Amino acid sequence: MLLLFGASGGIAAEFDFRDPKGVNTIAFALDSRLEPLRGLASGISGTLHFDPADPGATRGRIVVAASSLFFPNQRMTEVLKSPDWLNIAEYPIISFTFRDVLETETVDENTVQLEVRGDFELRGVVREKVLPVQITYLPGELAERVGDETPGDLIVLRTDFVFSRLDYNIRTDLDFGQVARDIRIDVAIAGGAPHGVQEP
Repeated sequence: MLLLFGASGGIAAEFDFRDPKGVNTIAFALDSRLEPLRGLASGISGTLHFDPADPGATRGRIVVAASSLFFPNQRMTEVLKSPDWLNIAEYPIISFTFRDVLETETVDENTVQLEVRGDFELRGVVREKVLPVQITYLPGELAERVGDETPGDLIVLRTDFVFSRLDYNIRTDLDFGQVARDIRIDVAIAGGAPHGVQEP
């Protein structure tokens, strides 16, 4: 792994997921028998410490503004944000904090697959989860993505996972045929580290 990632000359850095282009989104789905739903979240921030020579040391936190979640149907979006559902006034953030990396596997010279243990927080409830996380490291490609002359590196983080809304006290009274019990999350987001702010 050291040889593969070290060949690019990359060094440890803090990668910021607050996207200046506003492109980063996270998809979520509730696939019930009567009413399958698909939505997006766009208010993404947080940072990851990532070292291409030591991916197992990856740490950080990805944060989503609960107010940024939406469905194509405006009325459903309002319901989603209401006190009975996400209660965004009292619980404004959704987050995943990387605690430690349990396994690493090199996929190719730019991509590593991690098994990450961390804390998933939603609606004020924090539960431990182990997630498959793929990170693609793109040294020197920040300017190309952002569309200016900012020198820097880029990582793209991908994961998908499922959790039960019952575990986070989301409308535990509703029948599963009407609203799916399980919620699927699909993440593919980019974080940038301008040159000059790398960690030692």
